[in-house]
Amino acid sequence: MKMKLYILFALGFLISLNVSAQLEGKKFSTGEGVNIVQLEFTNSKYLLQTPDLLSLVKGVFEQKGDTIIFTDLGGYMACPKEQKGIYTFKYENKELKLTLVEEQCNGRKGMALAKWKEVEKKLPIP
Repeated sequence: MKMKLYILFALGFLISLNVSAQLEGKKFSTGEGVNIVQLEFTNSKYLLQTPDLLSLVKGVFEQKGDTIIFTDLGGYMACPKEQKGIYTFKYENKELKLTLVEEQCNGRKGMALAKWKEVEKKLPIP
């Protein structure tokens, strides 16, 4: 019985690691024409910016399974730091779908409505 419990715990841990790895280092884009914005996840931080690198929002995120908690830290479209956003996410076929769970800032709610497609990161020119 203890062995089954250990195996279930180990599987749960491995699945949670896989989910965490799903967003880390990924960059997504939404919109068309001049309305394109990109969302990048790196080292528990996120950046919302335009393709010409105009920073809109910088923040940190905490991931718990398929739930992600956003806290904005800066940027001219940032929400106040104390207003967190909680979303569930699904990453499949190079697409990110966010579903609103709880949001304290109206400005961030549009992220859940957007269709986010993964974009390939360009390698730096040597």
